[in-house]
Amino acid sequence: MFHEDAVYVEHEDSCHEGREAIRAWIVPTMASLPSMTFEVEWWQIQGNRCTVYVWNRMADVEGKPSLAFMNISIAYYGGDGRFSFQEDVINTGFTNRAMAEYFRLGGTP
Repeated sequence: MFHEDAVYVEHEDSCHEGREAIRAWIVPTMASLPSMTFEVEWWQIQGNRCTVYVWNRMADVEGKPSLAFMNISIAYYGGDGRFSFQEDVINTGFTNRAMAEYFRLGGTP
């Protein structure tokens, strides 16, 4: 979904330059996280910029309350069905607490 020279900014991690660098970072990162669904609360498109407010909802642990955290993603469409830039804005304190609670309740990646 990214151009070869795309840039992906993850504030709490680092900046990844190039499609292969993005892939090398995001595949193992996502594999270490719980299974999630992504619920878009709102979105806005202005020119080639897409901004979305997303709830990352973790798979339910049987008999336990559902847990989720939010993020805002800003992406620039670069043509040919691919993005040239993405930046994620996440409240890591809230996210880390939700993840810790998920694993405490017995959730698994």
